[in-house]
Amino acid sequence: MESIVALRITALITKVEGIRSNLYPADWDADPLYLILQELRKIAAAAGPVGEKVKATAGN
Repeated sequence: MESIVALRITALITKVEGIRSNLYPADWDADPLYLILQELRKIAAAAGPVGEKVKATAGN
């Protein structure tokens, strides 16, 4: 069974990525949202199988 926490964090990651893409250039990594995304990806990866999918796409 997939972790509900991992699913919710994955949905949050998607939202933050969308907001971030509207605010900063694609290769920009000097913003607070970038740091938040990195931390959310770590949490999702630790939460379960869905998190592993997030970890695999962490370069986006």
